[in-house]
Amino acid sequence: MRPPLFVRPLSSGQVAALEARYRRTPVPAERTRCHIVLLSHQRLRPPAIAAIVRVHPDTVRRTIRRYNTAGLAGLPDRARSGRPPTITPAWIRLLLNLVEQDPQRVGVHRTAWTAPALAAYLSEQTGIKVGPQVVRRQLRKHGYTPRRPTWTVRHLARRDPEYASKNAAPRRCS
Repeated sequence: MRPPLFVRPLSSGQVAALEARYRRTPVPAERTRCHIVLLSHQRLRPPAIAAIVRVHPDTVRRTIRRYNTAGLAGLPDRARSGRPPTITPAWIRLLLNLVEQDPQRVGVHRTAWTAPALAAYLSEQTGIKVGPQVVRRQLRKHGYTPRRPTWTVRHLARRDPEYASKNAAPRRCS
């Protein structure tokens, strides 16, 4: 049977640094990892620590090993593998610039932008093909909300010199 896994012996400075990180980090997973190391320093075994912090005992063991090899640098989240992002910062800048312009100004024969139209135009211009949902997500992330345009002829009516007087006169029903 293997001996139980504990964190390596910690100096008072290391304990203070762990407690400070535990209190100040805004990342919940990092706070949990600090808690795991501090509990292991108190000689609690991984299954007992797992019950306290509500994670699997394997997670506790993995965290203790990471701390034992890398110290405080082993506590933050690691970079995750996977597909790299499709869109680039230049693509996002172009999207945000386009959404502020009239589509006809850039040669798109539409009266208003839609997510599919933006996706198609950006695909032509940049070669980066994404779906309308990616466009919507990016617009929402940057403070834009989708809404339907309201069509009025008020701008035409204002050209009429009698518009103000027509608008101000009370209407009477006979």
